[in-house]
Amino acid sequence: ASAAVSIAPHRAIYALDLAQARSDSNVAQVEGRLEYEWDDVCDGWTVRQRTLLTMVPRSGQSIQSNWVINSWESKDGLRYRFFVRRFNSGGTIESVRGHAELDGPGLGGQAVFEDPVERVVKLPKGTLFPTNYSLEMMAQAEQNKLPIWRTMFDGFGDEDLIGVSAAMVSPLAAGEAASVESALISNQPSWRVRLAFFPLDRRTPEPDREQGFRVFANGIVDELVIDYGDFAVNANLETLSPLPAASCK
Repeated sequence: ASAAVSIAPHRAIYALDLAQARSDSNVAQVEGRLEYEWDDVCDGWTVRQRTLLTMVPRSGQSIQSNWVINSWESKDGLRYRFFVRRFNSGGTIESVRGHAELDGPGLGGQAVFEDPVERVVKLPKGTLFPTNYSLEMMAQAEQNKLPIWRTMFDGFGDEDLIGVSAAMVSPLAAGEAASVESALISNQPSWRVRLAFFPLDRRTPEPDREQGFRVFANGIVDELVIDYGDFAVNANLETLSPLPAASCK
């Protein structure tokens, strides 16, 4: 990754609402909250994400769901651990846990799911874990080398491996107004980027979902819109704060 990009340990809170519903969508209303922490723990990066979401369909009762994601990734991008817990309005709890390792930079490896069912997934050459992917995407944006295509493994979704296409929308100079005022982003250049996510276990010309957002050179995200196809959700940045610096020896 370019020396111009890095990660600022931070906590961000986003308010969720409905951005758009297509004419054939059953979604009438969306509201919720996304809490996100990205931290430096000396030997790696941790991500903690909690999402609480209420969806109101055009017919029927509202649907509530929430999920918690915790992950750790080594700074060399070769080792990764993940834990996901999902809850729904019926009280059902689902947990996914596992770890993954690459044989070296640019090489393949394997992911091991430990829960709910033990299984092994082969990771092809060039697979990236989420933080390393973000650093790569930001470095390519900083060097004006988007679009790029990469294979990513995060363990969070229903697909084992995801193909991610990243395209530049527009670069922004440092000092451009953001959703919140913060010293974390006031002097940072940023880029508006659009990502498209494709499941690699099935061939489809259309992505499963897309994300449009503004990402600063230290990894902080603003103006996030998550597009699921028949509807899209705004994630509006409301608060942003630094996390304490790690005491690394």
